[in-house]
Amino acid sequence: MNIEQLINETRTVHNFDASKKVSDDIIKKSLEVSMLAPNHRMTFPWNFKIIGPETRNKIIKVILSMKVKEGSPADLAQRIEAKMSAPSHMIAVVQKVKENSFEMKEDYATLSCSIQLTALYLRSQGIAYKWSTSGFTTHIKTYALLGLNPQANNIIGFILVGHELETPFLKPRPDVETIISYTD
Repeated sequence: MNIEQLINETRTVHNFDASKKVSDDIIKKSLEVSMLAPNHRMTFPWNFKIIGPETRNKIIKVILSMKVKEGSPADLAQRIEAKMSAPSHMIAVVQKVKENSFEMKEDYATLSCSIQLTALYLRSQGIAYKWSTSGFTTHIKTYALLGLNPQANNIIGFILVGHELETPFLKPRPDVETIISYTD
């Protein structure tokens, strides 16, 4: 598959097949590939935490506490549990906090590139992903479950990895001419 084809086939998946697991070797290789992201100051500003089943269940409880309220549909909790349990792997992406706000922006850009490289590698192996930045990523209980100090670390999201139930369609994008301008 050429790079344009790979990019066109890499998109966020929302529904994973819980019956299929991704090998730990593929996960590790995808995270190795992420280290090739542009990293201008060579700060390598990230850590990955691969979430085990016990911690994932606790994170799901945090999500349920945030989303399931009085008057919610009766099956909401069950749907959330199924959706968050279905991916084969859940990986927290953690950014190291720095005092210099410009360096924090640079590091976030590096992390974003890193996640895209991870996604491309996974897709090249027939694996799907989702980069989730839902509210639970910033919940104080999530930090506690992962043993992270929020003054020293930012959870910038979770990568959910697995086999998709269906391939999402490619949402329309603007014509490139609408976003290009030229200077003298």
